[in-house]
Amino acid sequence: AIVALWDEYEAEATPEARAVKALDKLETILQHNQGANPDDFDYAFNLSYGQRYMQAAPLFATLRELLDAQTRLRMADSTQVAESDYPRTTS
Repeated sequence: AIVALWDEYEAEATPEARAVKALDKLETILQHNQGANPDDFDYAFNLSYGQRYMQAAPLFATLRELLDAQTRLRMADSTQVAESDYPRTTS
């Protein structure tokens, strides 16, 4: 039974499987946005990751918009931190 459910998920064979697939992708992005990541973490990757699964329901598209906004903030913050690691010199 578990293998059958896994196959259904992998094949995106049902509305439920497509919903779970979308939630799986959203959860990954959420972890990236809220967790500790390496200094060189590629937040831009999140902006395209799993996009095709967001069509499963309007809720997922809405959640994705919120997570993308959060991703853009993390990108900006990581750029500012990276720039502040280097002392500014004047000529």
